[in-house]
Order: sequence, then structure tokens, then C-alpha cells
Amino acid sequence: MFNNKTRNQHYVSQVEQKLNSINPSLNREKRRIFEFEILDRQQNSFKLTDKSGVRIEKNLSISDLYTFDILNDSIRTNFENFFKKFEDRVEVLTSNLQKKLELKEDISEQEIIDLVNAKFLNFLRNPL
Repeated sequence: MFNNKTRNQHYVSQVEQKLNSINPSLNREKRRIFEFEILDRQQNSFKLTDKSGVRIEKNLSISDLYTFDILNDSIRTNFENFFKKFEDRVEVLTSNLQKKLELKEDISEQEIIDLVNAKFLNFLRNPL
């Protein structure tokens, strides 16, 4: 379960970035998210780093962040497969909620609780 080839590991999951991206319906390689550079914290001054956004695949990630053993050049022991379960759940629950909102359908309390729990567990992986 813990052995895989993933080296580039996101501390803010790709699914969270995707859900907040410029166009979430694009395929994985083309998804972009806006990135801002803080110019002055005291004055709340910032600027957009690239008007077309930055690619999510390499954004908010560090090589081997969650790796606790490198078996060889390609196989690592890390938590990526474990984290993916939470990411997938966040995406499904969020999509279901969005569809219900669009269709003006009732949303159950349990659906909200499930989404908050999944997002919280996904949030805990952020080391910063």
C-alpha cells in the first residue's frame, strides 16, 4: 500500500487546487490556478504572478515530502496512496453537493458532515 513511484508530493492536494482552479473541467495536464505574490503584508498589497495561472501538477508540492524510505531510484515508501483515498472522497462529496445545489435539491446534514470530515482529514496532511 505504501510503495509507489510518486516523488512530487503536494502539501495542498491537487483535488483541492482543482476544485478552486480557473477551469476544473480541463484535463489534469492543463489545469491552472491563480497564484499571487505578496508585495507588502502590512498594506495588503499583492500581484498576480501569471495572468494565465500556474499548473497545478507542480504547484504547492515538494519532492519526497511524505516519503519515509527510498527503496531504489523509482520506488518510494510514502503516504500518497493513503492520501489519495481522502482526495477522491473530497472530490466526490464536493461534486455531489454542487450538483444538488444546481438542481436546488435538499442536502442532508450527513452529507455536510461527511464533506467537512473528509476536508479536515485532507487538511491535516499540510505540514505548514
